[in-house]
Parts: sequence; C-alpha cells; structure tokens
Amino acid sequence: MSSDGTRAQQPRLSIVIPVYNVEKYVDECLASVAEQEFQDFEAVVVDDGSIDDSAEITRRWCERDDRFRLIQQPNGGLGHARNTGAANARGQYLAFLDSDDLAPADAYRRMVEVLDETGSDFAVGNVRRFNSVRTWQAAMYKNLMDSERLSTHVSREPELLRDHLAPNKVWRMSFWRDKEISFPAGVLYEDVPTVIPAHVRATAVDVLPIVATLWRVRDRGDVSITQEKHCDPRQVRDRVDALLANTRFIAASAHPRLKDEYDAIALRRDLRMFLQPYANMDEEHRRQTRLHMRRFISEASAAAMRKIPVDDRVAYALIERDRVAELEELLRARRARTLRDTPVEIAGRRAYLDLSLRGRADLRLPERLFDVTDELSTVSRVSDIRVDGDHVEIDGWAYVSRLHRPNRPGSVPKVWLASGKLRIAAKVTSREEARAEEQAHPPDLGCEKAGFTARLPLRRLRRLWRWSRRTWTVMVSVSNGAITLTEPLTGPLPGQTQRPLMTALDKQWWWRMWWNDEGHLIGGASREPAVVTGSGVHADGAEIEVTAHEPIPEGAALSFHHKHVDPIRLPLEADADEPRRGRCRVTPAMLPGVESSEEDKSVRWMVKWDVPESPRRRLLVTGLGAVAASGDDGRTLTPARTNDSRLKLIHGHAKPILRRAEWLPEGGLRLTVEHQPTPETVTLVLSARKQAEELAVVATENEGVAEAVLPVHAVESFGQRLPLREGDWDVKLRTNFEDTKVTVDEVAAALLPLRFEHDGREYALLAEAGKKPVLKVTGDLGPAERGKSHQDRLRTGYYRRVRGNDLDDAILYESYFGKQFSDSPRDIHEELTRREHGLKQLVAVRDRQFTVPDGVTPVVYRSKDYYRALARSRFIVTNTHLPSFFQRSPGQTVLQTWHGVGTKKIGMDIGKIGFANESYKDNLATETRSWDYLISPNQFCSPIMTRAFAYRGKLLETGAPRNDIFHRPDREEIAASVRQQLGIAPDRKIVLYAPTWRDNLHSRGRYRLDLRVDLAELAGKLGDGYAVVFRKHSNIADKLPARMTPPVIDASDYPDVQRLLLVTDILISDYSTTMCDFANTGRPMLFFTYDLENYRNVLRDFYFDFEATVPGPLVFDEAELAQAVAEADTIRREYDDKYQAFQQRFCSWDDGGATRRVVDAVFGDVTRG
Repeated sequence: MSSDGTRAQQPRLSIVIPVYNVEKYVDECLASVAEQEFQDFEAVVVDDGSIDDSAEITRRWCERDDRFRLIQQPNGGLGHARNTGAANARGQYLAFLDSDDLAPADAYRRMVEVLDETGSDFAVGNVRRFNSVRTWQAAMYKNLMDSERLSTHVSREPELLRDHLAPNKVWRMSFWRDKEISFPAGVLYEDVPTVIPAHVRATAVDVLPIVATLWRVRDRGDVSITQEKHCDPRQVRDRVDALLANTRFIAASAHPRLKDEYDAIALRRDLRMFLQPYANMDEEHRRQTRLHMRRFISEASAAAMRKIPVDDRVAYALIERDRVAELEELLRARRARTLRDTPVEIAGRRAYLDLSLRGRADLRLPERLFDVTDELSTVSRVSDIRVDGDHVEIDGWAYVSRLHRPNRPGSVPKVWLASGKLRIAAKVTSREEARAEEQAHPPDLGCEKAGFTARLPLRRLRRLWRWSRRTWTVMVSVSNGAITLTEPLTGPLPGQTQRPLMTALDKQWWWRMWWNDEGHLIGGASREPAVVTGSGVHADGAEIEVTAHEPIPEGAALSFHHKHVDPIRLPLEADADEPRRGRCRVTPAMLPGVESSEEDKSVRWMVKWDVPESPRRRLLVTGLGAVAASGDDGRTLTPARTNDSRLKLIHGHAKPILRRAEWLPEGGLRLTVEHQPTPETVTLVLSARKQAEELAVVATENEGVAEAVLPVHAVESFGQRLPLREGDWDVKLRTNFEDTKVTVDEVAAALLPLRFEHDGREYALLAEAGKKPVLKVTGDLGPAERGKSHQDRLRTGYYRRVRGNDLDDAILYESYFGKQFSDSPRDIHEELTRREHGLKQLVAVRDRQFTVPDGVTPVVYRSKDYYRALARSRFIVTNTHLPSFFQRSPGQTVLQTWHGVGTKKIGMDIGKIGFANESYKDNLATETRSWDYLISPNQFCSPIMTRAFAYRGKLLETGAPRNDIFHRPDREEIAASVRQQLGIAPDRKIVLYAPTWRDNLHSRGRYRLDLRVDLAELAGKLGDGYAVVFRKHSNIADKLPARMTPPVIDASDYPDVQRLLLVTDILISDYSTTMCDFANTGRPMLFFTYDLENYRNVLRDFYFDFEATVPGPLVFDEAELAQAVAEADTIRREYDDKYQAFQQRFCSWDDGGATRRVVDAVFGDVTRG
C-alpha cells in the first residue's frame, strides 16, 4: 500500500461511487461491490459533503479492504462527484454505481470479459428496479437488452438511444479520457447529456443480456433524487436542457439522421413523463412545465412527431398554441383512460381518432394530428391447429384494432403461406367466435363475427419440395372499408395450440408448424434422414432413440453442440432386430462443463444427426418418453424439443415433472409428480397468478413420486367450503418451504387439456406453451357477460335501459366490491331480518368467496342481474365505492356506510394519489353526489367525511354498525365460535397483526406486502401461551411466506375482520383504522411503525398527531416488538390516560345501538319492529 492509503498496483476496473446522505443504503451498496466475481477493482467512493454517517460507514470499508478508497469534498451534486471519482480513477476500465443501488455479482466480470474480447468502447447491460419487497424490469429498458450484440453502434440500432443511464455500463478508460467525457455539474438528469453523445461518438458498443445494475426505488424514509423529479419546475427545465443538448449534438454529428429517432423517443417518453403529474401541479408549476416543454417541441422534427401516439401529438400541439383549457380536457380524458375507447373514423384511405377537439375551427389543428392509420394493427388469435387429411386447418379470429364493427357482413380475412414472393392461399370460411368479443379492446367492436377457419393444402406443399429450405409464415389480411392490414398470424391460446404440429408428407418428408420467438406461426417442409422417436433412462444418463429412413450406417453418431465448446460426438448403436433404429446413450460425464447464461443455470445442447460424408442435421422430434435422467450431483439430463420440434438436451437442476393428472368423480384433481427424492415433507400447491392465494395439500410420497388430491371445487376456509377463485393457477411442489414450478413431460402434455365442470364452473388443466401445467378456472359470469366488450355493453346499454322509476322492492348489499358480506352492510341486513320489511334482500357476490346467509339472494358481481339490481333496487347499501358509471335512479336510496376512517387521510384530503390514477378525485366528487346517506362513526370523523368526500347529503351521526358486535349481549358466544374456527384454545392469548397497505408498494394493480417482522420467530419467542394471527389488508396481493404457517395463523381470508378483533387480546397495528374499532375492547395495542416518517411525509399523513394520540407505544424494530407483546398488560396500564382519550374521540357513539339507529333513519318507512 502506498503512503496515501491506496494500492500501488493498477487495478483493471475503477468503480466510482458518489455518496451523499445515504447511511441507510451505502453499506449494502459497497457490500455488493466487494462480492463481485470480478475482484481486480478499486472502488473510488466520493463523499459529496454528507452530513450523516455515510462517510464513516465508507471509512470502515476502506480500513478492512484496501480496494476501497474514500475522497471527501464539499457538496457539488452527483455530476461533480462522479467527475471527481473519474479523475482519480486508475483502472483500465471505468464504471459508475450510485450509492443506494446494487451491482449484481456477475455484472462487472461479464462486461470486462467481453470488452477484453471485442475492444469496444463500452459495454452495456439491462437495468432492473427494486425496493424492499421485489425487483422488476425498468420500463425504459424493456426488450432493449434481450439479446447479445457485440461491436454494434447506435447508428445500426437506433433503439439504443433509449439507453441514457451511466451505472449500467463499463467504459474503456482510454475512450472516456480521449473523448474528454464528463457529467454536467449542478443539474439534475446528468446522465442524459453524457451517455447519449457517448453512444454517438463511440466506434463500437457491446450489448449484453445481463442485469448490469439494480436501481433502487426507496420505499421508506427520504426519497431519492430520481423519485423527487416532479416536485418543482427546475426538474422540467434541467430535463429539457439535456434533451435539447442531445438533439442539437446529434444533428451536428456524423449521424444526423438519428435526430428523428431521438426526438421521437424524447417526445414519447421524457416529455410525456411531465404531463403525468400535471393535475397535481399548482398553476405556476403548470405554466413553467408548458414553457419548458414548448422549447423542445419547437425543435423536434416533423418526422418524429409522426412517430408518436396521437394523444401526445395533440397534447404537444395544444402546448405550442398555449391552449390551456383544451390541454387539461385532453389530460383529463387520458387520466380517465377514455382515450383508448374513443371511436376511430375512416375517411378515404386514412383513419382518424374522433376526439372532440378535432375539427374545431378556433383551434385550427391540422387533420394529420389525429391520424391513427399507422397506429392500427391486426389483432389475431389462434384457437386450434390440426391436420385434416390433405389439409392443415387453423381456427382463429382476426380484426383491425380500434375500429368499431371491424368485420363487416361478408368480410372474411384472407390467410396464406408466404415465403419471399411465393404464396400458397388457404380457403377461408367465416364463423362466429364469442371469445373474440370477450377479449376485444376497445370494447363493442362486433368482433364475434371475426372468427375464421383456414384450410392450407398440403398437396401443394408436396409440389414445392424443391423449396424445402424455405420457411413459410402464415399471413392474415383484414379489411375494413379502405383500410387493409396484412400481418403475420399471431396469438396462440394457451394449451395444445402452443405446441408444434407435425405431419408426414411421405416416408422422408415432414411438414412442421411452430411459433417463433416473435410469436408468428411458421411452417416448413423438410427431408429428414432420421427422426427422434423416443427417449428413456439408462444407468446414470439418458438414452435417445432415433429411427432412420435407411439402415443406420457404420460410424453414425449423434453430435452435441454448444457455442462455447467443440461438438461432442457420441456413437449411435443400431438395433440388431431393426437396423433403421438406433440408440445413443449420454451421461453428464460425457459433456464438458459449460458456463450457463440461462436464468436457471441450465445448459442447453443442440443435438444433430451425424453420419460420415454427410452434413450434420438437427434432429426432428416425433416422440419423446417421460424421462429426466438424474446424475450424482442432483442435476438431470432431459431430452426435449425446441419450439420448432428439433431435439435439444438440457443439463440442469432437476425439476419436478407432472406425470399424470385426472379428475375424480366427486371433483378433486389428482396429480402425480416425479421429483428428486427428499426426506422432507412434500406438498403439492396450486398458486394463483393474480391473487396471493394458494391451495396446498400434503402429498403421499414414495421414492420421488408425490401424489395428492386437490379439492379445487370445495376448499375448506374457516368453516366454509368455497371453490377456487377464477383465474390461472400454477402447479408447484413445495419442500422445506421452497416452491418449485412443476413442468409437464411430453407424455402427460399430449393428454391435456383435462376439463371438469362442477356447479356451473369449468376447471381446465392445460399445458401452457407445452411445458407448464396451469389450471384455468372459469368464473360465474356467462358467455355474454365475460370480457370488457360485453361488460361495456351491459354498462352503457343494458344498465341505462333498465334505469327508471319502476323500482323493485329490494335491497342490494355490496361489501368490498362483492368480495365479502361483512362490515356494516352485514349488520344492517341482520337488523332488517329481525324486522318485518317486505323487501327482497340481494347481495353482490364476486367469485363465490363467502357463504350467503339464508334469506338473501346472491347476485353475481358484474352479471346482467347485478346491473339490473344496481339500477332497479329501491335501496343500495355499500361500504366502499360504487362503480364509476353508477347514477342513482329516481326514487332510489343509496346508503354509504364506508369501511374505515379516522387515522390516515382519505379522499380529497390526500395530497398526491398513489393508489389510483389521477382521475380518482374527479370520480369521487361525481360518485358522492349519488349518496343519500353517509354514516359517521364518531364526532371526530364527521367533518373529515364531509370534506374528504366532498359530500353534501345527509350525514348519519349514529356510530358505525360494524362496532355493535363489541357490545352485543352474545359477544362471548360469538368469540368462542371464532376461536373454534381459528383452532385456538380458550387459554391462549391471541396476538393479531393487521397492517394496512402502502400506496407506493404496488405491482400490476395490486399492493405488496411489506413484512418487516418474522412472525414465526415472534410466535416462537412468545411461546405456547400465545397464538399469533396475521390479517393482511384486502388490497395487498402477496401471501404470508409458507415457512410462517404454522406456527402463525393466516386469517387473511377470514370473512369478517370485526369478529377477529372481538377475540384479539393484543392488537399490533400500524396506521390502520382498525385501531379505532379495536379501542372498544379496551385491550392493549402496539404500533409497529418502522416507516412512520415516510408514511406521514410522503404517502398519506394523518388526521391527528400520531405519536401523541395513539394509545400504545410506537415500536420500530422486530426485537422491540416481541418484548412489547410480552409486556402488553403493563403497557396498557401505562397508557390508560391516552387510551381513555382515544376511546372518547373514536368510540363515544359505540353503544351497541348504531345499526338500529341507521335502520330507523333509512328504512323506517318500510319496517316494523
């Protein structure tokens, strides 16, 4: 080590890490660097004037690892800190890593290795986002880094202009310094004007399909710079400055044609980003945003404008003209997501989006702005492919997207095989296809007429054998008026349609059809000297059976190919009784070790027919056995087929394989799965893709074969027997709390799909993509009710027709959008049942996930009957939002009970909406005008509810009916029943953890579970005298980890949270309004508030001083929590004054009579008793 504390030897890679007030994250960041597979590096950490412990944490790393070097300087911003680090870097290569992000372990090794090989100026990889819960693909890099492209350039791949980040790269230091590259200082978005010019100036760039950096999204404490970027106009100014610098640089560069591409990317992505939060900006911020956006729009090329979506074109034209009101009208429509349903009008040979702004003389917007012709596309699906004699028949549907009535009477799609200029036409007949209408978007397209059957003649293919090397693409052409679109046929429905099709044309020639990587249906005829007809297990390897057209010659072999090694040639032994049949045996020892680039670390070998004096040929698979030969290392050799039915051999970790499946007469699904033998308990699991739910059954296990019957039609759930939810369910095998997806072998896949119907529901077990078993459960909606198109017809047509004065004497209850029959609506039902009322009682039921009580008629949520009940029921009782289209009928009474209020801010009081699109407040103001009555649970909440809901109707200050349960005379009997349902003995204390959801932790429309406590460990610490129960919020998608159940009881599906609160001895809450209800019990409460600062300052904020008001201690870590639970009774006494004040604020109206008061006020005219 030199005197200044640095290493004397030059490192090969310098990693520059700017640090500024990141004490929560920097240790994890530096650890990810220390754990790199590439170890010849120096980490140049630049502390940019931190005032927290960031520098001290870094200093400790420097003391124990001399590859880390700390430089400290006054704060100058991220660009300045990076420049300091680069100036002090000594490596052959250079990388940048932000101090709250992570570097994957293989990232730098992979990039340095390829730069050593190619000599390119820099290497670039993929970017993934992450938070404390999950990782996901960074949207700006989607599909950009999917394949390896070495020594390429942005002039050949203009899409690389989307790549504008610095940390996903390794730079050649000589390139960086020769080009005098640096980051701008004192501005935001410093990557943008640095990276894009570097792409243009480079001679060659290497693109790798690896994750090069993990980019953090902070979900606690302070947010990062990149998460603050819509906070003030300076953000827009700096971004536009960067964009203008880049477009001007490109225009003056050696590649000026790239300007159109770059401008289009900037318009589609960067500028659009600033319109997303427009509704939340104040007037000055909006004015500044428009001003800065106008600067770039004025310099963007006309060609770029033509490449962007029509709504962006119109928005930018309005910004140029400073038409503020019209811009806000357009953005409101965008927020409400109605633009995609706007009709498209055909005029001549062009199609135009028929916006209200189009044609307005005062705006003088050119017609070309509304032209969507180039945005139209063919929507096609294939439901079946089969051989019928001398023809291949294809069933499917096709239409032009976005056009209403896309297939006019007599309009039949054209289908043909195309190869270059050659065409083979299919005979096409039209047919109705209900599934096309179900899946159509935008809705009401009339797509049920879009179905077709195409017959491709195999006779003609025989005459075209001289073109056997050709591949053919199945094309489809659809017309609507003067608009005709021709595209490859796409979209196989899951199941057998995804599997390749093969048929013999004669003894040597075969016709194949398969789906390529782009999802296109491809066909080809080929002469096959030999085909694979089977496979099996032999000793410690796999055996491949080949049948040839001629007797197998001497010296015949199969050769195994991988790009990183020379081919491995293994002999093919001819069968003594059948000389055309031979077998090749392969073991793991015969194949050299090869580094895998696959996610599952498996190695894929292509297998070829290899005979003397003939070219090697890939082998066609016509049959494979059920085989996965296991080696001593737990890895298997599995013969398998590629997408186009050629043989490959997979050497990888053993995967469980579905061998058999059958429906039992009583409705159970019996699955038999082969797996690696294990002494652990084996469980077969059906796991829902869209919900955090599963059906798990312990399997009987015999030497690596697990079998279980899964009662998909009657799942036990706290005393109820319920069917599986609608949707797709993956098959998994669980051992030692680890889940592995089950695959399906060739034999079992050929027997699928298996279908079963029970009580109006269809269950179908499919082989998705021919490899993954998936159970598809069809819900309760009928064929004319399923899908967006049918739903829009019911909503905009049927619902409006049946609204009117002629109301039914009925009450429609809706609780949590039909997911439960609980909360105050259930209490009101029970009170009405005790009285005479003469009203028919209906309840909205979604997916049959609760048992309907006697005397109540279930109405399937979003069915035709539901829309009628919504329109014609004299009374509607709901505890959450009604559908956005709802309009109260004349004479109809709507009672809104709401489900929780008092702690965190709701409705109009929320600053920035994090859990819905930005039209939420607009919709809320419209909805509340339809409420006749709104229940307030207490005096404190009354002004909150009228303000937060912009409510002007009758406020019922009665208390919440749901809280009557705490004062019922039979509450002890109810509590005993609940304990029995939960399986908890009377002498055990129940500890309930019931956290709320976090607005910023979301994925695919659902919110993530942010579990910061190991509940199983907590249960272990508390001992047998306690029972730990978990209840997630209904908005949360994730399930409790399997390893925690048992000992933890997951009561997330328990049908009524109030009953859980009734039996709870100690409540662990956070910011949930359950604390206000639970206070009725007078029992201890603890508040696990690990993210209090972020929740209050960033997400929601509260209606009171949280720390000063809640009747229990705030707990911030897991160790404290266990101790607090053990001392809960003492804590309760210590907080008695606060507890009484809390009860006075939130429970003063809770006396057991709230339901009676509500029914008297709302239903008094129709009830007696």
